[in-house]
Amino acid sequence: MNYQDHEYMVQPARSYAQLWRTLLGFVLGFAIYAILAMMFVALFGALSGDIESLLSFADPEAQATPAGTLMMLFSFVCMTGGIVIATLALHRRGLLSLLGPFRMMAADFLRVLGVLMLLSIVLLMLPLPSGPDETPVQNLDTGLWLKLLPIAILGVLIQTSAEEIVFRGYLQSQLAARFASPLIWMIVPSVIFGLMHFSPEMAGDNTWFIVGWATLFGVIAADLTARAGNLGPAIAMHFLNNLIAITFISTQGPLSGVALYTYPFGMADAEIMAHLPQDFATIVVGWLAARVAISR
Repeated sequence: MNYQDHEYMVQPARSYAQLWRTLLGFVLGFAIYAILAMMFVALFGALSGDIESLLSFADPEAQATPAGTLMMLFSFVCMTGGIVIATLALHRRGLLSLLGPFRMMAADFLRVLGVLMLLSIVLLMLPLPSGPDETPVQNLDTGLWLKLLPIAILGVLIQTSAEEIVFRGYLQSQLAARFASPLIWMIVPSVIFGLMHFSPEMAGDNTWFIVGWATLFGVIAADLTARAGNLGPAIAMHFLNNLIAITFISTQGPLSGVALYTYPFGMADAEIMAHLPQDFATIVVGWLAARVAISR
């Protein structure tokens, strides 16, 4: 495994690599995130007066609305703020140290995003089997969707970047500064990332399959981060995956408010299981393509 460039992200973590600092930083970051998110939602409600959006944000059974989905996506700026505050306080590290060398990150992001977009176009052209009850239906008027799309793209970028900054930028690099084995600094953040997707009220009997899928994605993102020495590839892969699933064809749920099309089922329905092998294969192929794109 060629992880020598990982040092770009690990070196800034070495000065304050005590395990107690990392654990406290992770907990503190999420505590600050929770406080900031509550303030964000309250401010959104006060400015917009959109109670329906607040309901769709908090209740998976509520009807998704564009405003509710966008509010959820943009609220992830609070996650980034929380972990940055905790990192500054406990590790004397700033945001840039969590991203890796900025120019490398930007170049790798664009390189991987371009490769994965081409791959996605090819995959979308392939005929995929679907039952009569799985045909997507139009969710938004095309004109409205096009107006919302630039805002939604920014929101998805904020959401995916926040998760990568927390789990790969912070937790992975801090653990790598303390432990040499990739089995620790790759697997532990990935398992925690997977468990953060534990939502029986939304996924029902499919919960543990969703957790497993998210854990696998975390391992792939960890590998790309260690190989590149920056968050660019992981953010690009995470961003494109979520962009398609949130803005183009979404399952029913709180994040379907800005989707052009939606499937007639949600994460808790049995139909979702038929899509997991396809999603798994797509992620693995995308991972291999991303590794080729960042090979130096």
